[in-house]
Parts: sequence; C-alpha cells; structure tokens
Amino acid sequence: GLTIKVTDDVPSIEANDTATAAATTLAVNEANFVQDATINVANMFTVDAGNDGQQSLAYTFDTSELTATKAWVNNTWSDVTLDTSTAGVVKGLVGTTEVYKISVAADGTVTFDQSVALKHAGDTAHAADTDVLELTGLKVVATLTDNDNDVDTAEIGLTIKVTDDVPSIEANDT
Repeated sequence: GLTIKVTDDVPSIEANDTATAAATTLAVNEANFVQDATINVANMFTVDAGNDGQQSLAYTFDTSELTATKAWVNNTWSDVTLDTSTAGVVKGLVGTTEVYKISVAADGTVTFDQSVALKHAGDTAHAADTDVLELTGLKVVATLTDNDNDVDTAEIGLTIKVTDDVPSIEANDT
C-alpha cells in the first residue's frame, strides 16, 4: 500500500546578533531611586513559528546563576534573598523589605526598580560615579509555542550595573 509521511515543522527561536553585552545591560545610579532602568529584549530574538503559526511568545527569568549582594536595611548591611514566586518578576528582599524588583512584560520589556542602597565592593572612599556593582547571572528566557503546541526556547544573559552614590560636603565661603 501507499504510505504518506507528514513531518511536522517546529518553531525556532534563538538569540540574534543584537543581544550584545552593551545591549543587554541595564544601568542605574543610586543617587536617583525614582529612575528605573528598562530595555526591550524582544528584538534580540529571531523567531520563526513555522507553518503551524505562532500560538504564543512568553518571556520569563532564569535566576539560577544570579549573583547575591547585600543591602542597607534597618541601619545594617543584610543579605538579599530572591523571591521568584510571581511569574516574570524577581524581587530582592531583606526580610519583607523590597530592595529591588526586576520584571519582564509580555512585550519583552525588562525593568529594574531599585529602592534600597546595595553594598558595593570595598569599604574605601571613592569618587562619585566610579564604583559600579554588577549583578550578573540573570537570564531572560523566551518561549515560543506554535499552534500545535511544539515549543522552543532561547535565552540571553542580562547585566545590571548599579553605580554607587557618595556623600558630599563642601565648605561655605563665609
């Protein structure tokens, strides 16, 4: 008899050349907690859903290699723990105090919102804007699902650079 074989195509997603170290870095300065850092990672992935068509494209985080740090809470340096209980959100906490929140929206926008000072390397004095703490090991994972539920994933690493603010004092001319 006649045998007809149909091969299912599968979706494909991968990080592309725009996912450079510079493009995947969020930078904030502790001198201004109101100013969040944002980037959009959607264009850093090449997406091909195949002939089955795209059912969904979702972004999440992989925090398994995210570096730990300390934060200034209740007049002491304390270890920051990670809360990943909400999809697409990573909270750095000291007890119940939120130190920072990293979120990824459905459109691929990643936001870093810092609310408490972080411990920078060294305990010596330094000039303003020269001491930068890098939080590394955070990955954005993009999951592409086609209309017959075939899935492919890709990831890109992010770096968050937090510039330390420093106190200043000046003598009056009086």
